[in-house]
Amino acid sequence: MRLRWFPLVLTAVLGAALLLGGWSLYNSMAVQQPLASVLKDVPGVQSAEPTVDRTTVQIRLELEKGANLREVYQAIRSSGSDYIGGRELRLDLVQTDNEQLDELWSSVLFDVAQAMETRHYAGIPAALEQLTESHPGLTAVTEMDDSNVYITLENETAAKYVILPRIPAQLGVWSHA
Repeated sequence: MRLRWFPLVLTAVLGAALLLGGWSLYNSMAVQQPLASVLKDVPGVQSAEPTVDRTTVQIRLELEKGANLREVYQAIRSSGSDYIGGRELRLDLVQTDNEQLDELWSSVLFDVAQAMETRHYAGIPAALEQLTESHPGLTAVTEMDDSNVYITLENETAAKYVILPRIPAQLGVWSHA
């Protein structure tokens, strides 16, 4: 019995194309588009473009000025939970370039990084409060939940949003206990 290679390869290629096309169509129609419509209704969101894959949901997000970053994150997490499921949620925040805010963030970055590394999160609002006292017109908002630290720096013209992931404390068992 001799195999016919052309029909065999053609069948394999068409089968793979149908499977991948069906999966991408399902991903687009049943997950990304409904999630995008849910994101439009979240208060503080100006525009949102979700990208969904097997393990992550990444949302390119543009916020309105004065939006509360923690509330937006939690609203996305709760209202989009049917589409996000057990995937990791990542927000890619679109920000306008503002040299003053970037310089101010750079000046406080060491203190913030040290507070995150040592898990002394109370050092973050203290560092940002010192920054706002020395720069009139600057406001800083720091909030935290069980998974992230949310930082918003705003001046008269722009806002800078930062989400820092928290690493929860691990309970351990000592061998000599």
